[in-house]
Amino acid sequence: MKPALLIIFLLASPALLAQVSVGWDAGCDFNINSDADALQTALDAGHAEIRLSHAQSHTVAIEITSNVVLRGGYANCSEANADQQTNINAIIDASGFEKTAVRITGIDLASVRLEYLTITGGDGSSASSPGSGGVLVANTTGEVTLHHLDIHNNTGGWGGGGMGITANSLLEDGQLDVTATETVIRDNSASNGGGLYCSSFHTTFDIYLWLSDGSVIQANHATTNGGAIYTDRCRISHLAGVATHSLSTDLDKEIHANTSDESGGGVTVFNTARMVLQGNGAEAFDLTANASNLDPSASGQGGAAQVSNGGELELFNARVSYNSSGRYGGALMANFGGLITLASDPAGCSYHRYCSQMIGNSLSGTLPGGGGVMAAHFGGQIRIYNAFLWLNNAETQGYIGFAQQSHNDQPASLLLEGNVIVENGISNDYANPTAFQIGAGAELTLAYNTLRQNRTTSTLLSQLNDSSLQAFGNIIHEFSNIHQASGTTTTTISCNLVRNQDSIEVPVTDLLEGTVSHLDIANHDYRLAAGDTLAIDVCAGGLYSPLPDLGGQPRGTDHPGVDDLNGPFDLGAYEFDVTAIDAIFADDFGI
Repeated sequence: MKPALLIIFLLASPALLAQVSVGWDAGCDFNINSDADALQTALDAGHAEIRLSHAQSHTVAIEITSNVVLRGGYANCSEANADQQTNINAIIDASGFEKTAVRITGIDLASVRLEYLTITGGDGSSASSPGSGGVLVANTTGEVTLHHLDIHNNTGGWGGGGMGITANSLLEDGQLDVTATETVIRDNSASNGGGLYCSSFHTTFDIYLWLSDGSVIQANHATTNGGAIYTDRCRISHLAGVATHSLSTDLDKEIHANTSDESGGGVTVFNTARMVLQGNGAEAFDLTANASNLDPSASGQGGAAQVSNGGELELFNARVSYNSSGRYGGALMANFGGLITLASDPAGCSYHRYCSQMIGNSLSGTLPGGGGVMAAHFGGQIRIYNAFLWLNNAETQGYIGFAQQSHNDQPASLLLEGNVIVENGISNDYANPTAFQIGAGAELTLAYNTLRQNRTTSTLLSQLNDSSLQAFGNIIHEFSNIHQASGTTTTTISCNLVRNQDSIEVPVTDLLEGTVSHLDIANHDYRLAAGDTLAIDVCAGGLYSPLPDLGGQPRGTDHPGVDDLNGPFDLGAYEFDVTAIDAIFADDFGI
């Protein structure tokens, strides 16, 4: 009988259960009243699934070194054992331990899932780099899934106040996939990546991070770079959406109200890292109200984003608005070969006439610099397609854009195509001396934009020695000085419509003088009206090859009722569309 009794005992033992519960009541498989480290004990035992009671906070700092599903959402162990899960998080509070709250380390081909957890009180500031505060995923391959987490009020050291994802020099190849849904990272701090830090030592080891379904990163702070996110060699994709959870935050603002003392108030993207921030037809991606250069003595860059050393940032259907910095790029800063691209989906969106917006960004600091909206420096590149730029300001040069200095023979460059650029630089709280300033080793291309009623007492296009400017197919309805150059410059201004050409300092070709009425300026609708024939069928295709217009229409559609000047391409942000039906949108540009 003894062997039979032994078998029965082993089957009943928590060590062999498919899932176990951890909490404080009599029904718990691991009872905290008798073992303060019950959660760690359950993890060390290697159970496949651990369910946590949220009757009290779990005051622990834990380490996960094997595959597990760790689930909160249970009122007590009886409900955990019956799998009666709610959306109320279990709390892991590491306050006082001076450790990372949750460490996931050293797992090969991981399958780890954390769900319905609040993680707070972690402090990795005294740990080895990166010293993340809330969650650390380190030196692991495979898959880690995070669902319905609230990661808040944690403190990191070098990187990752809320969360850190790293691979050290020993992981030369392989892959780690981290997926976060309905996850909030808020009110954390670290030197780099106040909210999230991601870094791989080797370029041959791939780290992918996907955030979606209402995941937001808000109100985090970096004492150096990357208030929300700092990424070095990782691939990050963050999709807009609205979560079904009830976590207390601005659920529709993905990267919002983060700060840094130096650069990248929102995100910092370094060393071949790639980041995609993507809205959709129903929801814009919000990169809003972030601020860098909180330390005014630092050379702060990029209120919303700093992209450098070959990093790339792509934004689609995005609101990049109400960000601020002190020296370069109130919203966007690209340098040392960094590339930033912002575009709108040609299919359009249901939430606004303008699917991508850059509104209310500002630059104001004590050090010389420029770029109220964007700045490219040392070979950085910024490309803006089919967006609405409005009410941006700068205390220094370029209340819209600033560029200077090449790097490795690559000029710093700004390209703006198909945008509506109106009423910028008009705040008297800022000097706003120029709309665009292009310095030595830099280039600006303006193609098929509509510029109207920007600051009247400044210069629209300012070129310094050894700079390059190309302007094709634009409608420039401005009362300011349009162009000013100093030194030796390369300038091509061809096939544009201006109110008055007297303030252009270089020879121009195919320049038209006059004005257009647009459909409804009062309601920010700058599509061409039927009577705006001065701007219809003007430019030839060989001059510049534009993408579809701001409304998603193909360029170069010939209007049979208008004689071509040089070709079938219409001027400004919109190709005239005789079949267009005016959609009604509320002009809600708030944050």
